[in-house]
Amino acid sequence: MTGRRGRAARKPPPGARLERALVAALGSALPAHFRARQRAEWEADLAELALDGRPATRWRYLLAAARTLPTLRAVARHARVDGPGALPTPATPTARTLAWVTATSLGWTLLSWAVVIAGPYLALDVPARLAAGVESDPKGMWPIGDPALPLPLRIALALGCYAATGMDILLLGVTGMVALCLVLSAPRPDRQRALERSVVIGTAALALMVADAFASLTFPFTGLALTVTGITAAALAVGRSGLPARWRIVLGALAAAGIAVVITDNTVGTDMIVWFRD
Repeated sequence: MTGRRGRAARKPPPGARLERALVAALGSALPAHFRARQRAEWEADLAELALDGRPATRWRYLLAAARTLPTLRAVARHARVDGPGALPTPATPTARTLAWVTATSLGWTLLSWAVVIAGPYLALDVPARLAAGVESDPKGMWPIGDPALPLPLRIALALGCYAATGMDILLLGVTGMVALCLVLSAPRPDRQRALERSVVIGTAALALMVADAFASLTFPFTGLALTVTGITAAALAVGRSGLPARWRIVLGALAAAGIAVVITDNTVGTDMIVWFRD
């Protein structure tokens, strides 16, 4: 009788095979060096939950593991090989918000500058056209002057160009709109914290706007907001922000491009900027 009870106690719970298959499937999505350790942890937790005899508890645990799998995968890329050791601290919500705001603002501004200003100016040899008296109004060139393109796209490109050539208030406005979109898209429980982070970013943008207005009256310099945004992106790329490697690469590339545009606008590209503004 005792042996029979022991065998019954050791009998796997209903659905154990399916649970093991799901654990194996979840583990296959993790990096190879981290897979065995995490699968062992999941299986140990499921074995402990099986003691209460309620399958629903184990299924809730598996659903929670599946829901957090993307975050775990991002963190596991930097974990040590199946051994002890602390994992790196993931990016804080403020760092993630700032990364989104910076990447969106810089990407929109730099793309507009390249497509609308630098591209046509160099490809069409605008200085030669001006010397020959040929009409070269940027408003009549592609893409701004192409009626086949949607009007919102042309307006967005035009505003991005102005933001890249001295109208820093536009860049700061886009920063505020991106922060607002992040607040509205945040889950309801996290919306208050997202709002607080956006207020901090908006306050910094407002302070930058005041500093930019003062600098424009004191120094013949174009692109203070673009410079500060590029420096912010560089700090996020090289600092201990906890951002994934792909984010660091994107932010580093955008930072380098942003600083390069500011240097160009204030040195060899002065004539190009004057042509666009006129």
